[in-house]
Amino acid sequence: MNLQEDIHRIKEVMGVVLKPEIEPIYDFYKTVYSPDDKSITGAYMITGEDENNIQVMNIKEMARENRIFMDNAQDYSLNIQKFNLPKSQVEVLGKDEEMEGFNYIKIPYWLYKKMIDQLEVIRIKGKKRSDVTYAQSKNNNFLKKLNDPDVIKYISITNPDKSGIANLRYAVQRYKPEE
Repeated sequence: MNLQEDIHRIKEVMGVVLKPEIEPIYDFYKTVYSPDDKSITGAYMITGEDENNIQVMNIKEMARENRIFMDNAQDYSLNIQKFNLPKSQVEVLGKDEEMEGFNYIKIPYWLYKKMIDQLEVIRIKGKKRSDVTYAQSKNNNFLKKLNDPDVIKYISITNPDKSGIANLRYAVQRYKPEE
């Protein structure tokens, strides 16, 4: 360290020079770990709430290796997760400015590890097109989840590709409600 750096450091410690506030950086496409308070921040869609819980939806976009459409869109399948988070443990930080309907939620790391299957954010950047696997097309439970209006809203926001939505709507027609 040289003399100027030493003087600046002493002024910082004494409070003469204020450290600039660092804006937290959030990423819509993945979760971000904050070592200061041991928390994870991610973008999720809030679909409802009561006095104790927030109902949250997260859809993982699972890219299929070696499958790309002719227009260079990445093929991916869906993993739909809908779950509750306790209001006492999480903090809603605010809305995502670019993706309407999504909120950044700060979650303690221990809770994230406990619910990693639901809370892990996996989204594909760039041009993409959703597709339903053969196994999913035969799974009535998956088709029931896909029939949820919140799921269609979520997918239309994260993936504006019209042919991908058409594929999903076609798959939903196979859904047979239990009687």
